[in-house]
Amino acid sequence: MQQGKVHRHWARRVEGSMVTLVSIICSLASAHAVWWFFSGLNWIDSLQWLVTILLAAGFVGLGFVISRALAHRILHKQKVGMVLFIALLYELVEVGCCFTQASIGIQHITWLSSLHGGLHAVVSFFCYVLLPVTPLFTVGLSMLEVSLDREKYGQEAPSGPVRMQPAPVNMPVSPATGFSGASVPRAAPAYTPPYATGYQPAQPAAYTTAGAPMMNTTNVPMASYPTSMPGQMR
Repeated sequence: MQQGKVHRHWARRVEGSMVTLVSIICSLASAHAVWWFFSGLNWIDSLQWLVTILLAAGFVGLGFVISRALAHRILHKQKVGMVLFIALLYELVEVGCCFTQASIGIQHITWLSSLHGGLHAVVSFFCYVLLPVTPLFTVGLSMLEVSLDREKYGQEAPSGPVRMQPAPVNMPVSPATGFSGASVPRAAPAYTPPYATGYQPAQPAAYTTAGAPMMNTTNVPMASYPTSMPGQMR
């Protein structure tokens, strides 16, 4: 036995292909029921038979794809929305066609007339239930197939946009414009009064004729002198 090689049972190796094959067969059986149902309108014109075949083929493709799309969204906990609505309409048409075909076909089953009493009623009930449920196998097998695919290839990445946080970029500041790069302004330095730095200009205070100090109206900040002369304090 080779190192690192994991032995798998033959059933696990072929289960995916077998599920897909049986699902295709069930879809073809449902397509035949759809063809049989709409073939009753072939007498309308010379093209109705082609329309019937196209409808049957379309339901084969729709059932095969929409069932797997629904199963994929359910297993990955995503919104089903319109996919579920289309799947329900698809099942309504297929189950209705299969039930109608089974109802007509049961009347011509030769071995059913050989049963009598309660056994005839039970077998007839099973015929009406089992024959129309073929479309439901398509949905069930699609769930199994998507689950096997997920087990084989692993969990997929979540769908939808992924929000990425931009990384900060330190761009050099231009000394001519004072901006970082082309559009990011640089914060202006805070204003510091001259007296906060220990600078006090040697400028005497001005007084009016009444002896009161005059307000300094120049742009030079006033020194921290008292508001009145020492001789005028009361």
